[in-house]
Amino acid sequence: DRNSRTPTSMLHEFADIIAHKALIDARIAVLSGKYTITDDDVSSQEENLSSWLENEQCWSFLEDQSLVQINQSLEAEFYCMLDKYSGDCFAVLGQPELEEVLSYLDEVAAKVSELQKCVDVPAARDDVVVKSWSDVCQKCMILRNNLEDIKNALERPIFKRNPSLDEQRPVYLGTEYLTQ
Repeated sequence: DRNSRTPTSMLHEFADIIAHKALIDARIAVLSGKYTITDDDVSSQEENLSSWLENEQCWSFLEDQSLVQINQSLEAEFYCMLDKYSGDCFAVLGQPELEEVLSYLDEVAAKVSELQKCVDVPAARDDVVVKSWSDVCQKCMILRNNLEDIKNALERPIFKRNPSLDEQRPVYLGTEYLTQ
């Protein structure tokens, strides 16, 4: 059977094998954390892709190429790999860890809310429902902004302390502290 194949078909088969290996290696690198996309990479890729897609000559060139036609078995293999690795990824970065981080964030949010009350800073609305890691980042940004508001309020020259803070201040009497 090997003698009946032409050099061109063997070259195409070799290219397919190399492409599969590159796809698998790239997926493994991403999942293992050895490769991460930076914002610069994303913006340059989007610019290159959008300019390329707008070019009509590129489209006509692709339509003329027989190599561009999607092989259904390759597409099925890709979706199978996607399902398998997305399940593995979810197991690695799954819901239990997300729920644990969410509980920590709720504790931090409660403490920030207490601080806001102490320095008379109005509490900002937090409508974020955490369902994914990107929601966690959004919630952290809100908490960071709230903490910056508290810091700015404390740095104002006309800042008044909340009287309840003064009531709970410990007083040193010789060898022990008492709470007023």
